Amino acid sequence: MASSSSSSPAKLDRKRPRLGSEIPADDAKVFVNHPTLYCEDGNVILKCGRTLFCIHRSLLSRHSTVFGDLLTPREGQKREFLRGLPLVILDDDRDDIEAFLKVIYDGMRVDCPNLTIETFPTLSAILRMSTKYGVEIPRQEILAKLREEWPSSLDKHDAKYAAFRLRINGQGQQNDPPLPVDDAIIHPAVVISLLRQCNYSDPDLLAPLFYDLSIRTWQFGGAAVGNNVSSLSSADTERLIVGVEMLRNCFTMFSRVPFNVLCAQHAQGPPPNCLQGSARFWDVCVPYLGQTGVIGLRDRIKLCMPIETIGDLVKIADQGLRQLGVCPQCAKAIETVWSASRKVIWEKIAVYFELGVGAP
Repeated sequence: MASSSSSSPAKLDRKRPRLGSEIPADDAKVFVNHPTLYCEDGNVILKCGRTLFCIHRSLLSRHSTVFGDLLTPREGQKREFLRGLPLVILDDDRDDIEAFLKVIYDGMRVDCPNLTIETFPTLSAILRMSTKYGVEIPRQEILAKLREEWPSSLDKHDAKYAAFRLRINGQGQQNDPPLPVDDAIIHPAVVISLLRQCNYSDPDLLAPLFYDLSIRTWQFGGAAVGNNVSSLSSADTERLIVGVEMLRNCFTMFSRVPFNVLCAQHAQGPPPNCLQGSARFWDVCVPYLGQTGVIGLRDRIKLCMPIETIGDLVKIADQGLRQLGVCPQCAKAIETVWSASRKVIWEKIAVYFELGVGAP
């Protein structure tokens, strides 16, 4: 980063002519130079609240055409000066501009390798400012971090959930632990709100975010929702409610799959053992998942976790169905249909949450 320090106004005034309207000295006393981004050899001052940033116009203009327009004087435009330098007053948050300028001066490098609850505020600031001022490199880098955390690929989603399960089970808890405490995670509603501020509407990222949000929000109103969900717009809140209901309907329909259709390979219809065993499997697997999963099946239904629940059912389907007297062919057919149903649900999440092209 460029070396930066505060220089006395008098010294700068002698070096540069006063042009246009100069802010009175008494008013200038209330300003505070940024400790690292007030460059001694800068040639334009940005003001955010009481904080002053003295930066290099050519560097900022090279990376941002929006800033280039702001910093280029227009004919007949009245300009303000401070300490003999052009002054640009910004309505942005001081911390947002600080994070953004650090990226510019650090060679467009976002110095936050991991997306965590600690780094999220800085990454949010950079994303907002990069979007507002049209700087694509940091914007795309941060969006890539978000896509990595909320992948659109079902295989990657499964890997993320498996890692979470391993981490939780590794803590030595005997019973089903609760979902992560909201204060210790990056809540998906906050990320959705951030993306909306940045005019982002790609379903590839928003769909897994809304699914994650639907897992964490199983009722509306009261403490279960809290301030996190309140950050959503009215349209996204409605979208969430509709999507949760759609997922619950899908889960209900899945649990009522007609096993006689699944066992159609039997010429005269499935034998009684296959029908009875298939019908019993759902009830038998409830306590099993309650003992081995991160979250028990009954809580999963309440929390609406069809992807994870069906995935665990698929893993135990073949062996479990055979133990209940279902023939190998029928067991395999049921496992195959369940696995396919799971993929269909995942692929339709964007539809369930009404995230299509042109959605508000």
